[in-house]
Amino acid sequence: MLNFLFAHWYFYKYTELKNHSEMLKSKLVIDNLTGLYNRRAFNLELEKIDVPD
Repeated sequence: MLNFLFAHWYFYKYTELKNHSEMLKSKLVIDNLTGLYNRRAFNLELEKIDVPD
């Protein structure tokens, strides 16, 4: 029973941390005032499509 409770607690904390991480990632690339993507998002997209010579 103790193992089950520990596993449940661990899974809860893991999902909570994952949700907070996703929220912070979205706040890094979306402007709070306008709700549009900011310069950081633009630069990340440029890095993704950057083709080496």
